[in-house]
Amino acid sequence: MNQTAESWNSTAKFLHWLIFMLILVEVPVGFVMTWLYAPGLKHADVRPIAELMGQIHHTNGFFILFFVVLRLLWRFAHPVPGLPASVPALQRSGARLTQALLYLLLLGIPMSGWMALSALADSEAFGKTQIWFFSSSDLVPRIVNPQPWNAPNGYGFYARFHRWFLVAGGVLLAAHVVAALWHRFGRRDSVLASMWPSAKVPGRD
Repeated sequence: MNQTAESWNSTAKFLHWLIFMLILVEVPVGFVMTWLYAPGLKHADVRPIAELMGQIHHTNGFFILFFVVLRLLWRFAHPVPGLPASVPALQRSGARLTQALLYLLLLGIPMSGWMALSALADSEAFGKTQIWFFSSSDLVPRIVNPQPWNAPNGYGFYARFHRWFLVAGGVLLAAHVVAALWHRFGRRDSVLASMWPSAKVPGRD
């Protein structure tokens, strides 16, 4: 569990790339789930696929929430490698702000999704509300009292935040990736290598 000033150790790298891979699954599955929801209510042949997408999206979202919390707990208990001394102070502040906002959104996106599902009451039009963990809908509790579909504090209220957080997260993630590539190919320093799996960092420049 030792962590040098030059590089993240194997635990940090594992959690970082695991969360990234979960996000790569979560986002497209979420869009497919949304597109198939209404057709799944009307067509019996579409329903199993729609439910599978929902199960994957929900389950994956809970895994993201769990590993992000774990990553934050780990980070608070361990030193963080600094940026190279040649990086200007303004860019250092921007990097810290971007990372802090990313963590907030990585918590806010799954939490808002969980709250939206919790707020969705069972109805004749949409059937029984499902909050899946794998194929079970009975393991995860509701964290918001169920409301009718169009209630002011119902599903739409939390789903709106879920969408806004997703857009903001996409923008920040893109900025994070661009900055990492800029460090690698523009500045040619060791920032990206410090988080890259199996990369050895000889020292900061």
